[in-house]
Amino acid sequence: VSEADASADAKAAKDRYDEAVKKLHQALDKKMPKDKQGNTEIPTSNPPEKNIDVTKADALKNIQAHAQGEPLDRDVDAILKEMNAAIADLNKFATKTDELLKSVNEDDATKQTPAFKNASQYKYQKPDGTGEDTQKNNAAKKAVDEYGAALNKAKELLKNPAATQKEVNDALKKLDDARKALDDYNTDTKRLKDSVDKHGSTEGPAATEGTQTSDAYRNASDPHFMKEEGGKLVPDDTKNKNAAAAKKAYDEALTKAQELLKKHDDKATPQDAKPTQKDVNDALKTLDDARKTLEDNYKTVTTDLEKEINKSTAEHAPAVTENDFENTPEFQNADAKKKDGADGNKVDNDDVKAYKDALAKARKLAQDNASQTLSDHPTQKQIDDALEALKKAKQAITEGYKTDVEKLKQAKQYAEDVFKKTPEYKNATAIKDDANNAKHEQAGKDLGDATKQTGFEGQIAKIAEKLNDTSKLTQREVDALVKQLKIAQKKIADEYKTNVTPLSNEVGDKDAQGQPVTPKFEESIPYKNALEKKNAGDTDATSKLKDYNDKLKAAQDLINKVNNPDPNAKPEDRPTQKQVDEALTNLKNAKKAIDDSFGTKIDDLKTEAAKSTADGGTVADTDFEATTEFKNADAKKGEGGKENADVTAYKEALGKARNLLGKFDENGNPKPDSKDVPTQKEVDEALKNLKEIKDKITKNYVTSPHDLYKEVDKSKDGNTDTSTDVFENTPEFKNADAKKDEGGKDNTDMAAYNKALADAKALLDKFDRKTGKPKDDLPAGEKAPTQKQLDDALDALKAAKKKITDSYKTDPSELKSEADANDTFTKTPEYVNAQAKGDDASKKALEDYKKALEDANKVLGDKNATQAQVDEALKKLQDAKSKLTDGYKTNKSDLTAEAGKDSDFTKTPEYQNAQAKGDDASKKALEDYKKALEDANKVLADKNATQAQVDEALKKLQDAKSKLTDSNKTDKSGLQSEADADAKFRDSVFFMIGMTEDIDAYNSALAEAKRVLNDPNATQAEVDEALRKLQAAKDKINHPFGIDSGVGSGSGSGSAAGFETTDSQSASVDKTALRVEVNNSEADSSAASKANTAAARAYRKALAEAKRVLADKNATQAQVDEALRNLKAAKATLRNASGNASGLAKTGAATGLFASLAAVFSGLGAAGVASRRRKHSNE
Repeated sequence: VSEADASADAKAAKDRYDEAVKKLHQALDKKMPKDKQGNTEIPTSNPPEKNIDVTKADALKNIQAHAQGEPLDRDVDAILKEMNAAIADLNKFATKTDELLKSVNEDDATKQTPAFKNASQYKYQKPDGTGEDTQKNNAAKKAVDEYGAALNKAKELLKNPAATQKEVNDALKKLDDARKALDDYNTDTKRLKDSVDKHGSTEGPAATEGTQTSDAYRNASDPHFMKEEGGKLVPDDTKNKNAAAAKKAYDEALTKAQELLKKHDDKATPQDAKPTQKDVNDALKTLDDARKTLEDNYKTVTTDLEKEINKSTAEHAPAVTENDFENTPEFQNADAKKKDGADGNKVDNDDVKAYKDALAKARKLAQDNASQTLSDHPTQKQIDDALEALKKAKQAITEGYKTDVEKLKQAKQYAEDVFKKTPEYKNATAIKDDANNAKHEQAGKDLGDATKQTGFEGQIAKIAEKLNDTSKLTQREVDALVKQLKIAQKKIADEYKTNVTPLSNEVGDKDAQGQPVTPKFEESIPYKNALEKKNAGDTDATSKLKDYNDKLKAAQDLINKVNNPDPNAKPEDRPTQKQVDEALTNLKNAKKAIDDSFGTKIDDLKTEAAKSTADGGTVADTDFEATTEFKNADAKKGEGGKENADVTAYKEALGKARNLLGKFDENGNPKPDSKDVPTQKEVDEALKNLKEIKDKITKNYVTSPHDLYKEVDKSKDGNTDTSTDVFENTPEFKNADAKKDEGGKDNTDMAAYNKALADAKALLDKFDRKTGKPKDDLPAGEKAPTQKQLDDALDALKAAKKKITDSYKTDPSELKSEADANDTFTKTPEYVNAQAKGDDASKKALEDYKKALEDANKVLGDKNATQAQVDEALKKLQDAKSKLTDGYKTNKSDLTAEAGKDSDFTKTPEYQNAQAKGDDASKKALEDYKKALEDANKVLADKNATQAQVDEALKKLQDAKSKLTDSNKTDKSGLQSEADADAKFRDSVFFMIGMTEDIDAYNSALAEAKRVLNDPNATQAEVDEALRKLQAAKDKINHPFGIDSGVGSGSGSGSAAGFETTDSQSASVDKTALRVEVNNSEADSSAASKANTAAARAYRKALAEAKRVLADKNATQAQVDEALRNLKAAKATLRNASGNASGLAKTGAATGLFASLAAVFSGLGAAGVASRRRKHSNE
């Protein structure tokens, strides 16, 4: 309330508080009123009485105790007592916030209501569904925002200890009104109820119309939907499955909607469980969508049934129309086929009656489906069953009462597909096409014309025309057409058979009149010659004989097929006249080919025999007997001068040939009187024998330098010869040539080779290279070399080459060993170091090595490499290795030095701090260092360690040491701060009144702290111990009445040093005002921390006590209220003193003592302070 509205009691309480504050300021400002006797001030010049008895209460009554305006102890006691009483009176008029707090606490329940959820989360739509209802959504947002603002305002007031009752009451009303405004957004369930009611009701004596009675719902409840597949109706499994699922989805949506409506209407449903507008609208959409799915997809469809009904004559129609089922020949045939009724009259047969009944039932169901009453609608199964029944009834008539035209189709098909393939039909066609044939005209008549519909072809055309529309055909017409076609076929079959007589005569070696011919073909000389040539492998004879045999067999097969027809043979497989005639021609041609090609021929034998000297004649220069080779053979006698066997064989072969030639005349024909005319085989064999013996003599009795030429050609022909495939280019030759004797001359092996080559060339110089024969212009008296001379020279040359080849091979073994060591060498530390170094020098050394290795492998891969090339490659490879090995050895000196520092490092304060710490981080740091040291020693012991391994081990060791050092340095900051606070601490009231032994203990602890601070090797344990001792000594001075008394100064330990803001206290203790005061203390606390005045120290102590009380879950309301009063009083004192802070600091110990005692007065009481003072004075 405002000051004007305050009650008299409230005003009086405020006046008393203001008066007490005024007196407090007088004391703090040293402006205490002078002592009076009556209305007169006591002079300051009055001396104390001699022998004054200070134990009397009025001993100082004539003394001016306030000459300087400074307060006395009794003044302090009186002022503080008056202040506490005034504060207690003011607290009676504190603002009541219970109702507002209760309303704020209802926020969680409010936010659980559907109304709040709808207003804050739901997007309302326009009633016509055209989009969002912006106006209503804005109003909902505004209602939520206003509620939130009112709630936040209420919460802020609850935190404000200065809030008036009017402000609290206004905030309560505004919050309650905003909460009530949210009721406008309660969930609307009308549309959902309407949708649920559309289902219909099952309550009462009969179900009401609705979704539950609709054909769509009933169809989906027991789905029997069908589909056409392969020309017939089969269950539509997919649609049936979907229908069942749609029905299930609808039922679930209906159940969900009913449950939501029940929750909404049931008062017992908790607010947080009641459906929101979104829940209801979602349920409505789900239900409506599910209903629409049923109605759109699963209503009974009669389209197919009505389509089938319309194929029949309309009900009550005056007559059958052209396209009606009743107009089909099948129905008319069935309808005409009556049966005897029970009364003896003719009635419809069973098939016709079943059709008419099915049609009537189908029409009734189609009419019911148009009814306005949903329950009258038939199910899809009823419609499908009716459709199936009608179709089956029609099918029974259609299939059971057809006009049989199959025989006509079969007859036509036989004529076209079978008869036209017979040899008779083909023979007739061939005669018709042959204008020279005597039966040409008759064949044309018999085959007929399709266009004119005459003969065989005309009958087929007639049938084809009738088959285009069989709907009006009678069975009689069908049978007549079949008969006429068969008559036409029979005439052709009888008149045009195949004749094989001429072919039979040719096969049987008979003439055209059937008389035998002599000799038979296979006994003739040409046939025998051909047979012999075939047996000798002659391809032409083989081919012609095969052709003859193939044609003979083909002819025999045709004769057999005609004379002994196979009843199972296809018509097209029976021989035609054309095939027989062609077979006759082919057989005659095959015989003629043999006659023309294989009569015995003597021309080659006659020519070959003429090349020899005539019997009894003189040897001519061109005769075989005049050749050097024959003469060499003839001169080469056997033992006892016996004729050479090859010469004898030649003479015998020549005599045999001339004997056979004597049986033929000059024209090469056999002589008429000649017996045993030789076959071609005999003539060819005589020719072969003669040629072979002549070739043998020609070949075996000639002097030949060929082999020696061949061997000499393998050597270099002088210095200008650039051939690459000569012996001089082999590594062995080059190795031998490089190996000179002491005088620089060829070694003996090279000399022997050069001589053998020169000797061979000298012999070959006597021959003509082109002919291989001795030169005609040899010097007089010089003879051509003998074969033995040539052979000896050849052996000498080969032996000289072999000696060089065997004795001067290139030895690459040492180079191969060096190159094969590459895998081992590249793993050496020196090689790896060079790779890791990466500077230009190391890169070049590596490249040189790789190049040397590459060159070495090329030389090893070169089968023509010389020893000099191998030796050079070996030297380069070894030099490159040595350069790497010598230049990139591993340097372990730094790692050795670092590992050797371990004993010193483990004595450092950082290492000992880590050991003493014992937490996971320090343990890991120690383990990492030990592991790094262990790894470093392993690397040092590894003679194959690379520089990278050494450097890595060094870095890990240094990193581990750095981590230990950096993370475990001795932290002296706390101890330094505590020691630095010594001067300030010595100015405190508690130090000034401290006991001697406590002061001595503090000084001792301080000296030890300074020693530790000056010790660069002090461990953290030593620092912590020094800090603990220093703080303990200071705490003993700061808490003269015990550590739990709450009295003291400085940074003492214990619960008084801070508090936790917890609400675990008894619900009856209200700490709100105290917590607000503490939370708003930042500025004053900051100011107090920077000042060393009595007011600042008093404020810090009052703040610490307030925090302790807040942290004490067992604190009583009286303790809380007292802590609040003291903190406010100290704050007022601090703020009033801030204008004269420097003056207060200079008033000396008396003013400081007063301020400190004033701050702690409420904790100790006057008697306690007095007792402590007396004890200190006595000491």
